[in-house]
Amino acid sequence: MKQIGSWPLLNQVKVLAARKAYEFRLDDLRLTTLCAQPVTELVREMFQFQSTALGSPLPTFGDVPGTYPPGYVFDMGVTATPEGQLVPIRFIHFEPTRIVFDIAGPSAVIDLIYSQLRHALEPITAVDGSPIIGEPETILDYSEVTAEWPTSLDSLFGPRVRKLFAQTESGRKPSKEVVIPTISLVTQSATEKWVNAQGPSVDSRSYRFTMRAGTHPSENKCWSSAPLDSDAHIAYLTQLADAVAS
Repeated sequence: MKQIGSWPLLNQVKVLAARKAYEFRLDDLRLTTLCAQPVTELVREMFQFQSTALGSPLPTFGDVPGTYPPGYVFDMGVTATPEGQLVPIRFIHFEPTRIVFDIAGPSAVIDLIYSQLRHALEPITAVDGSPIIGEPETILDYSEVTAEWPTSLDSLFGPRVRKLFAQTESGRKPSKEVVIPTISLVTQSATEKWVNAQGPSVDSRSYRFTMRAGTHPSENKCWSSAPLDSDAHIAYLTQLADAVAS
């Protein structure tokens, strides 16, 4: 195992999920044409989706405006990398101003899927001759990563904080307890009032860190989500481990 200073690097790093939203200016995404049956059938067959439906998608990267049509949802498909590796596509959402992709794999695969989608739909235009998928104005990322943390997860707390928790818990319970960190950070403008909103769209904008569900504390397995692509996310976790060590 390689080292970060006196600490080993993260081990057993796994990308569980990556999500990406391509956001468009109003009318640069022609939702009505995208929801037409010949288009949806093409997308369904291209990625072998098991379920498709006309309806309002889950608000993963923010609210989904109420329009008609409301959007289109493709669930449980698959693609392959140039090397032939199968990558599950959990969903593709057509929203009024977004196309959202969610896969069980690294973020770079989403760029490939998006490129394939644009190429397949390029011959199809709206009635006025404009493309049904224009150029995205913004691209948003989200990913989930697990790893073996170099030491116990409570190392995220300083020694005095760990000692305080240990003393408090020992006074409440006779058995020995361990401290499991559950950290959630969301960035926002310093001039705005904080609104403790919840939901998938908030999760996509937050940094979260905790123990991997279903594991034992002694395994030191962490789970992390962040509004980053998977490569940047792994780099961030590595830097976090380095920061904690120092």
